[in-house]
Amino acid sequence: FKPITINVPELTMRIFNRWGEKIYEGDINSPGWDGTFKGEPVQQDVYVWQVEYRYPLGNGYINQYENGTLNLLR
Repeated sequence: FKPITINVPELTMRIFNRWGEKIYEGDINSPGWDGTFKGEPVQQDVYVWQVEYRYPLGNGYINQYENGTLNLLR
């Protein structure tokens, strides 16, 4: 699971389980979340994702924040 971006030089993505425990954090160069935590597959469940990114606009940058849920099915 990884955001697809265009012209975004900086990005941080975090994924949390239903108890608010952070189970993944990656940046623009990371391959994305593979459905594991500490090397073990996580259970089928709903997970929360958060993405913070910035992109150039004119002479500066715009900071953005997005979030949502994903359903992991195995």
